[in-house]
Order: sequence, then C-alpha cells, then structure tokens
Amino acid sequence: MRLSVPELERQKQGNVLTAKAIPAQTKVFTNAASWRQFWVGFTSDTPADLDFRSNIVAAVFLGPSSPGHVVEITKVDYHRDSSLIVVQVTDWQPNPNYTYPAVIVYPGDVVRFPFRSGKVEFERNRKERK
Repeated sequence: MRLSVPELERQKQGNVLTAKAIPAQTKVFTNAASWRQFWVGFTSDTPADLDFRSNIVAAVFLGPSSPGHVVEITKVDYHRDSSLIVVQVTDWQPNPNYTYPAVIVYPGDVVRFPFRSGKVEFERNRKERK
C-alpha cells in the first residue's frame, strides 16, 4: 500500500542554484552537511536552512538539454509494507510542433517532504509537452 504526500515543498526561497553547473543526477539529502556541501559546489549563496530531523530533500537534474525539456518531481509515495520511499519524476519532452530557441537549458527540481526512514528510489516517466 502506498501513502502519498499531498504537498511537496519546492525549494524556491530566494536561494537559487546555478543549474547550468549541475550535471545530470538524482540526489537525496538527509542531513544539513550533505545539503550544504552540494549547495556550495554550485553557488556562493547561502543554502536554504532546512530541518533535516523532520524533512528529506530530493533533487533531480537533467544536465544540459535542448529547450522545451522540463523535469518535475510530481509525487512522493511511502510504501506502508516496506521501508521504500518512491520519488516520482516526470521528464517533460519538447512539443515537436513548437519552435524553440537554439540555447542549452539545464532543467532541475528540488523538493522537501516529511522525513521517514527508508530507502529512496526515483521512478521516472516521460511525457510530451502540449
């Protein structure tokens, strides 16, 4: 059985990572030290102050991509019968009917959700933008 987290809190508190420097990856942060270390690797701004006693932070980055790509953490599921936490990610593909500028984009998303001990896995699906 899955328990869904209804509200994912996005980390948009004025502290912004320089996404173009972040390679394609998924990350899970369960303590302030690892969060701070990751953050300072990509920006000189102070990282958001988070309470890791009650929160987990999940992040996904696509690395350099063509315009029209967007990545979004859409849901976090806690499996009641195991210690598995599934972070669901949607990778939005460019709409082939649109013309996009010739630039490189660096899609990423960072969310926090209530702490629960367990293994975190990312489940990805692709959808075409409309």
